[in-house]
Amino acid sequence: TNTIDKVNRAMSYVSDILNLQHRYAAKQNEMKEETDLNTLVEDAVVMQMSAVEKREIILKKEFEENLPKLLIEKSRLVQVMVNLIKNSCEAIDGTEGSKKAITIKTFSKDGALCVEIGDSGVGITPQRLETIFAFGKSDKGSSGVGLYYCKMFIEANGGTLAVTSPGKGMGATVTVCLPSVEAKSSKSMTN
Repeated sequence: TNTIDKVNRAMSYVSDILNLQHRYAAKQNEMKEETDLNTLVEDAVVMQMSAVEKREIILKKEFEENLPKLLIEKSRLVQVMVNLIKNSCEAIDGTEGSKKAITIKTFSKDGALCVEIGDSGVGITPQRLETIFAFGKSDKGSSGVGLYYCKMFIEANGGTLAVTSPGKGMGATVTVCLPSVEAKSSKSMTN
């Protein structure tokens, strides 16, 4: 029965992923909708779970509860999150040693909702941090469109995307902050 269990688990996992992908399928002119950040990040984690498990990465989640809502195109934001988690997985590929970890935190700060993704990956040199968002640049042999697109999308939504690293071999942290619905509505009333 063990094999059957495994197959069933794998099948239900695949159907979960397909359901999630369907739920987040990008529509041509996707409307912004009120979104729960924790649910969205959790969904992105599920979509990347096979990559995480395959590499035996320890994934820690520290989600702040009862966060205010975001107003955003959900499918695009989930793509950004999937991309960032994938980047962390790939950064860990380049490391030797036992500590393979990704920590994902959500929190609110000054009217913004933030997601912080930290990894124990290859890290980034200070010189490299300056060009990390340049279009078409990547250390990992992928096209590098990823971070550029992520940053463009977040900034178009009034947010920020920052990458920090203590240096080569010491991991990196990506922090995305977006204005919450409340912060947005109070701002538009003052204009």
